[in-house]
Amino acid sequence: AGTLLDRYGVRRVLIPSILFFGIAIAGLSLMTGSLVHYYAMYLLMALAGVCTTPASYSRVVVAWFDAHRGLALGMALAGIGVGTAVIPPFVQLLTANLGWRFAFLGIAALVILVSLPAVAAWISEPAKLLPGGAVREEEGFSFRESIASRQFLFIAISFLLLGIMSGGILAHLVPLLTERGVEPAVAASVASLLGVTLIGARLLTGYLLDRYYAPVVVAIFLSGPVIGVLILMSGAAGVPAILAVVLVGLGIGAEMDFMSYLISRYFGLRAFSRLYGLIYSSITVGIAIGPLVMGYSQQLSGDYDFGLKVLLVASAVAIMPLLLLGSYPPLPRVTVVQE
Repeated sequence: AGTLLDRYGVRRVLIPSILFFGIAIAGLSLMTGSLVHYYAMYLLMALAGVCTTPASYSRVVVAWFDAHRGLALGMALAGIGVGTAVIPPFVQLLTANLGWRFAFLGIAALVILVSLPAVAAWISEPAKLLPGGAVREEEGFSFRESIASRQFLFIAISFLLLGIMSGGILAHLVPLLTERGVEPAVAASVASLLGVTLIGARLLTGYLLDRYYAPVVVAIFLSGPVIGVLILMSGAAGVPAILAVVLVGLGIGAEMDFMSYLISRYFGLRAFSRLYGLIYSSITVGIAIGPLVMGYSQQLSGDYDFGLKVLLVASAVAIMPLLLLGSYPPLPRVTVVQE
């Protein structure tokens, strides 16, 4: 996906991807009781929507904004928080009144009738073609130069660990809270509260990234999940447990801002989408590992204590590589001949 975005631009890739993603979600309404069908549909949905990740939108934002890049990223990616707050009640309403099949059709309708027209009408990259249109001026390091650097390795490791923490918490949020004495209805509503936290965290993070050294801002925000997991490990229940989830949300809400900003400042825009794709893949691997750790912890021991310990170590260690990135390097400007 990153290669396609770097080669053909965002609009040519994102618009068809949104369309196919919406169709794939609508197809989920036709699922049978077959486990093979279930896996096949989710694989199809993942492939269809691979270009609808923040990689596409972040590329547009970093191309248009420089001095206020952090805030622009925070405002754009806050949309994920809005979705986290709004979509669960919408899906629950459809499911309760029309059934789960219509709920999938409702989500697909939002994708095709809201997201697709918005992208088609407003998303575009700034024209950076030199006279004649045969060459393009790009700022940043090449893909090979970037992945060979220690900064890339540090960022990838850090986000792999952050993925373990965020995936583990998000996937088991409701059962984790109910285990701590929170009423099921209240626990379910915390998902929307988490979405609000994501919005605030992204806006505040973006504002601070434009004014202060990014790794320090990252370290401060990532201390929230560390403290939150510690509170959960202490056996906190009720309101303290909900507060812990909000603290975790501060780190989760800032992850994509950090990723986009760090890639743009340390490597530039020349291979932005491919680099983003690799680091996004690392965080996705973590998001796959975290729920398994928490699930097996609960299944084998009857509680989440061991899983929370793993998440605590992952979130704490994730801070260290980012503090070793060093200062932003001067980015080279090169002229690339278009094929």
